[in-house]
Amino acid sequence: MANKKLKTEKLQIFVSYISIYIISILLYKFILLANFSYYEIFKWNFNFMKFIISIYLIFLISLILPTKYKKPSDILLHIHFIFPILFMLVLFTVQNLSFFYILITVLCFVIIILIVEKIKVPFFKLKISLENIKIIISFFLIISFLFLIYSFHKLKPYFNLNIYKVYDFRYLIKSNTPSYISYIYNITLKAILYPYLLYKFAISRNKIKKLFYFFIITIIGVISFGFTSQKSLLFLPVSMIILYKLLEKIYFISKLLLFFTVFLTLLFIVANFKSELTLLIISLTFRRTFIIPAQLNFLYFDFFSKHEFTYFTDSSFLPFKYILGYNYYLSIPNVIGLHYFNNPEMSANTGWIGSGFAHMGIIGMLIYAFIIAFILKYLNYLSKYISKNIIVSTFCVYVVVLFLSSDLKTTFLTHGLIIYLIIITLIAYTNHKKLIIENRRLRNG
Repeated sequence: MANKKLKTEKLQIFVSYISIYIISILLYKFILLANFSYYEIFKWNFNFMKFIISIYLIFLISLILPTKYKKPSDILLHIHFIFPILFMLVLFTVQNLSFFYILITVLCFVIIILIVEKIKVPFFKLKISLENIKIIISFFLIISFLFLIYSFHKLKPYFNLNIYKVYDFRYLIKSNTPSYISYIYNITLKAILYPYLLYKFAISRNKIKKLFYFFIITIIGVISFGFTSQKSLLFLPVSMIILYKLLEKIYFISKLLLFFTVFLTLLFIVANFKSELTLLIISLTFRRTFIIPAQLNFLYFDFFSKHEFTYFTDSSFLPFKYILGYNYYLSIPNVIGLHYFNNPEMSANTGWIGSGFAHMGIIGMLIYAFIIAFILKYLNYLSKYISKNIIVSTFCVYVVVLFLSSDLKTTFLTHGLIIYLIIITLIAYTNHKKLIIENRRLRNG
């Protein structure tokens, strides 16, 4: 009976992914090309054989992806397959793109799945008392507030709550403030304050306390948006809470995929009622969030399969730059912006798939795949001590940068992933040690 149910779930996952794949092809053909054909990177060169290959690859991946939501990676692996690999398969089909690159990408993803699901990794346990953990967390919170106050002080001439003027103010901020300011508020908010406040919200049993933390998170989001004109900082805190509550209702992954299938279907229907609003929705969702990141991976492959790899020399934080020397006069994203969009100021960022290939080709992709697998494996390990819903909700901040829009080493350093992993580890062990103390108290009566 259990085996039959598992087969049914696998079939539902496969059908959902095939539905998403086909609907995306239709969206690309009839909506994207019809309204955004002025982007030269969008073209139609449908290849039926690659259509069949894509279906076969989706089938194989559906067989090995998890069906139930038991640990953080169960959902995160599916999210990663959709963003951007499934949409890379769409472009592979409709633009007749490289079979070699899509095969290597799928292979790297399969390696991630196998490491996460099959390989046992012994992670260390913190040998720190609960009191010392509290002191360390307090230190991080105090430092983050001080850094935040400092960055907001620098940004106070550009305070703006008008969402329609964000790009004007963002340009002023970029032109008139040091780049490290953005690193400060991104790390302090996304890596420290938001995860900690969501944790406090989640564990609070008192409704008044829950409302208090919800209010604090919301206010910080609004104030942060006002000083930075970053829309993500406005919507992210509440989105994390909504996601946390939704995850409490999810058991089978197929339900999540069904929701996404319905969303794309409605997007296709709405897009046929052409208006400025529907075109804006298509531009922000299907074009910008789904297709562009997948397209950029292929552009990175196209460029660096014909030019020199960078061998991780683009970062001042690593020694390779000083030993080998960086071989381009622009940053990697700006090189792509110049070469494909004729705009050296365009920063065409991509996630680990494209940037890994830019550094060392297949070897670079494999190195990054192993690192991502161990990150997901470590999050699973922490879920023994803290709710998996808290981990997924807080880590969702890094899903976009890690999978779609930033080099892995940049995500660790300037986006604060390393700080986030430290904070979530401390929170997890705080929760664990509290439970140990409580159990001892109950046993001792």
